[in-house]
Amino acid sequence: MRIKPLVIGVALLAALTLGVVSASADQTFKSGLYQSQPYTCASGSAIDPSGQSFGTFQVTETHNYPAQLVQAWVSVDNIQPNLLYRVFVTEYGFTCISPPLTPGYEAASFWVGANGHGSVHFWFWAHTLETSAWVTVRHGNVMTVRSMAVPINR
Repeated sequence: MRIKPLVIGVALLAALTLGVVSASADQTFKSGLYQSQPYTCASGSAIDPSGQSFGTFQVTETHNYPAQLVQAWVSVDNIQPNLLYRVFVTEYGFTCISPPLTPGYEAASFWVGANGHGSVHFWFWAHTLETSAWVTVRHGNVMTVRSMAVPINR
């Protein structure tokens, strides 16, 4: 009769292990930010990634079905200081979902201090069937940087 507590203990341990595995299934992807470059909806920045980077765009998916919540960070370095920058998210996969690059359509905004550094943390919903996302970070026509596309909806 001691086998029953052992079976229950093994089953409980297995359930806890599976819970830890599924909780760590979220994936994080990162791309550099590149200045004034050509881009496409499918790939974002079309610049050689070995060039000068002005920061990073990072996403972590949380796998909420059917719409997927994506946690995102933008961090900039060595860009024009003392300005408000806006972050615009473009998604691609089934179609190109790209907002107008004007105030009111940004996913986030942040202030860059006198040292030319700044960052923002925000969330966005990945549209169903879209497989990648990238950002445009800009202050009017003064400074624009873009990331390369990173995977979403995986």
